[in-house]
Amino acid sequence: MKQLIHAFHLPLALLALAAPMATLADDPYIQSNGKQFIQLDYYQNCNTRVELDAALVQPVDTTKDQYLFGSHGQNTPGIFGFAMYVKKTTANTSNWIGWCCQTNNSNYTESKTTIIDDSRHTFILDAYGKEVAVLASDGSTMYSATMNTKIGNGRSPYAFTLGCARSKDGTYSYLFQLKIYGLKIYESGTLIRDYSPAIKGGVPGLHDPITGDFCGAIPANGISSVAQFTAVGSVPVIEDDPYIESDGTAQTGINSRYKWNALSRVEVDYAYTATTPVQMRVFGADWEAPRASLYLQGTGRVAFGFDSADHTAFTACTTSNLVDTVRHTAIADQKLGKAWISTCGVTNGLVVAIPSTPTAEGAVPIALFGSMDTGGSTGLKFHGADNSSKARIYRVRFWTDDVLIHDYTPLVKGGIPGFIDAVDGAFITSENIATLTAGSATPRVADDPWVSTPGNNYLNAYGNDSRFDTGYIPTYKTRCELDYALAENYPDMAANAYTNTAGGSANWDWYGFAAYGSDSSRDRFSFYYNKGGIGCCGAGVAWKSFSGFSRQKTAKDVRRTMIADNTTGFFAIQTSGYTNSIVQQSPCASTVVYTSTIKLASLDNGTQSFCSLKIYSFKIFEDGTLVRDFRPYVTNSVPGLRCALTGTLLSNGGAKAPVECGGSIPMDGSASHDAWISSSTTDTFSIDTGYNVGPNTRMDADFSFLARTREVYPVEWTGNYPQQFPFEASGNLVSRIYINGSAGTGNLAWSNSKSGNWTGTTVTMKPGDRYSMTVQADGGNSTALLVVGGVTKYDNSASPIAFDTSSSSSRTIKLFSNATATGNWAMMKLYSFRIYEKENGAWSLKREFLPYTDGTRVGLYDTVDGGVYWNTISGSPDFTMGGMGVDGAERWVKALPAMASVSKNHTTVTLTAAAAGAQRYKWALNGEEIADAAGESITAAWRKGNYDEPDVYTCTAVYNVFGVETEGTPAVCEVTRLPDAFMLIVR
Repeated sequence: MKQLIHAFHLPLALLALAAPMATLADDPYIQSNGKQFIQLDYYQNCNTRVELDAALVQPVDTTKDQYLFGSHGQNTPGIFGFAMYVKKTTANTSNWIGWCCQTNNSNYTESKTTIIDDSRHTFILDAYGKEVAVLASDGSTMYSATMNTKIGNGRSPYAFTLGCARSKDGTYSYLFQLKIYGLKIYESGTLIRDYSPAIKGGVPGLHDPITGDFCGAIPANGISSVAQFTAVGSVPVIEDDPYIESDGTAQTGINSRYKWNALSRVEVDYAYTATTPVQMRVFGADWEAPRASLYLQGTGRVAFGFDSADHTAFTACTTSNLVDTVRHTAIADQKLGKAWISTCGVTNGLVVAIPSTPTAEGAVPIALFGSMDTGGSTGLKFHGADNSSKARIYRVRFWTDDVLIHDYTPLVKGGIPGFIDAVDGAFITSENIATLTAGSATPRVADDPWVSTPGNNYLNAYGNDSRFDTGYIPTYKTRCELDYALAENYPDMAANAYTNTAGGSANWDWYGFAAYGSDSSRDRFSFYYNKGGIGCCGAGVAWKSFSGFSRQKTAKDVRRTMIADNTTGFFAIQTSGYTNSIVQQSPCASTVVYTSTIKLASLDNGTQSFCSLKIYSFKIFEDGTLVRDFRPYVTNSVPGLRCALTGTLLSNGGAKAPVECGGSIPMDGSASHDAWISSSTTDTFSIDTGYNVGPNTRMDADFSFLARTREVYPVEWTGNYPQQFPFEASGNLVSRIYINGSAGTGNLAWSNSKSGNWTGTTVTMKPGDRYSMTVQADGGNSTALLVVGGVTKYDNSASPIAFDTSSSSSRTIKLFSNATATGNWAMMKLYSFRIYEKENGAWSLKREFLPYTDGTRVGLYDTVDGGVYWNTISGSPDFTMGGMGVDGAERWVKALPAMASVSKNHTTVTLTAAAAGAQRYKWALNGEEIADAAGESITAAWRKGNYDEPDVYTCTAVYNVFGVETEGTPAVCEVTRLPDAFMLIVR
């Protein structure tokens, strides 16, 4: 709510002394030149007081009346007039200030003060106080008068104007040249408007912080284009309205999703940012009838374009408006048969007649910032640079038969400028978002959930690193819909991005999805990009290309939908719900049999075919029924895709290419929010658990590498790099998980031996990468297990390693490194580490280490024995901590009795709750928090009352987790209150 500034009505003399409006000669102002005025959304009335801080521009025209503000009643009885003006020269007189405040002819008053100069004054007209005055710049009164008292309760039917007056015929005349420093309007003594000079959207005008209203220039009658005010001095710049701006580059157009028809109406709030006289479309669908557009003509005037009366040609409907960079609203109403430009709420220039009425709905939707065409057989397309406008758009609305169909306002979604539709929630953007920018006031929201395959693995030694395998084999009735955006632009083959050689001519394919069999004429079902454009294969026929649509290879982050439908033979790319490119084939024959499962972002067998994608969803239909619905999901901190119908989770099928995620992506339980401690990539870290590994020890670690070596990931492995130790216990018995450093691999490995060196058995697991993973090293059973994203990647339990477990270790288990070998520490995030021993055939948890901080240092907390463990390497910095939760909080309160009792003879009992690492405690009695009770102990006292109900004391340990207070699970103690003892004596 805007805060109103209150003022009490004071006599003019006191007002002049108390708060003169004009004091500084060098204050900023806006100046008119007699060709424009300002109109406010305000209607003056019998309670209005106006204070105009202004200077008259000399010389004053002596041949006509010129109005400072307001409009008089034109001597019409019952019409409320309210104005100040300079009266033209009459016989034997000079110009003089006049004013009127009237409800009928008899109340019309003109004064004859001759204060006509170029000095700064405050002009006051006060219907509420029945006073009028002119003040000097120092606030002193130069002229004052009392109004006629017969003003009555009038209200003007005309909005307040500044710099002109409204005439009987509805036109605006009597324009004055003014320097305007400010304007205040009061109602019954309360300040309700406080205008001061400002520039908004490049337009000089007046801004009112009370209402947020901004008023720019309106042109005088007969002037075809707005002549702006001149801003002088340090006029503040206000940019508080959202807008999207286009730089006019080709293919900047945005598909509005609206097709013109016989009942259409469009309103576009816009401003050109350049006035070069070319065919710049603010909106347009003018290459296929029926047509409607707004554009800049080569003559430098603004024009609407529609069909000719016989629908055979495009007709320019030229307005009288010269192009400028002022903010306007263009309105085309096919139902009314008219189109016009509105400026500051007032019709500006010529209203043009629409020459025809469409007989059908348009063939193509209207584009914003450009013009759209069908593009022949390839779907929709935008015309070239001459049709793309250098402009800002603030809002766009479409109606059909007075029903609002679309209401677009600017929005930046996931970093992408575009428009959000308030009607159906759709987000639309350009085919070439690099040409769009958003105003600073434009709202910004997160993107929809997505997972992204990497864009830097064009060619490497691993192969298939970016693939998601859906496990689904298509049929002749399969339809797939991939909701996606390119995460990277398709590489420019002028400099071969795959082989880093200049002038490469290779034409690799990027597969959005593919079921890729051996018979290219029948059993391939796919969509792909390459330097020639886009292609597909399906419906039992050979490859098909989308001709004329190669521009998508430079369309990073534009969200689209790939559709491949064997049932109908429809293969298409859609943007904002409309088809941009299409290949129509015959329905797939029932004899076609596919043999490969559908992969996302890659082929089965290619090394140059992984597509750099953002995947929002992937749907598979079978004979019209949705059978798979894969959506972004995170499980155990690993992003992937989960089918909403079957629960199937797809994690990356490759070994070394990390999958990223973004947007408000759903996560699977608390594991997705696990806390972690992290080492750096430059210093040595080690935590000694103090636990000696034995032949029956099992170690489980939840962790992810920050890098595979001390170099920045990713790297190509060309030699033996230093090993990294997530954990190790060495000595007589060696059990370690590490990166093996072998040339060309760098995989995760487990070594379990008794020799005290590296001669024991080693198994290699994958991946040695930055996935969040769980690894289990089971010395007693000689097995290893690796789980990534809930999917087991390695398990040798079916073929355990033959291994002598008779030895034991004299050394304890270390985390992050063995604390001896320089360069062998792990650069990783550790989520948890657990140690088990097999006892009587069952596993017994001996240690559980979780991230912990005391507010100063970061380390691990053992939930089993309550111990805290820190970095043991002297001189190294502390670990860092992150994540969104803490495991094991329910076990942190270790000692609070479940029951206790008090009596009148034993009035108190001490309750103690020990919780390792707690920074304070919260105590409550019967649900009410006990003030000033923050220690680990509290005294429970006997109270007189209902002895059948015990007092319930609750203790909650409070921890410092990542600098935020975090509460553990409350522990409860019931304190029984015993009644007074008594003796019954019978006489």
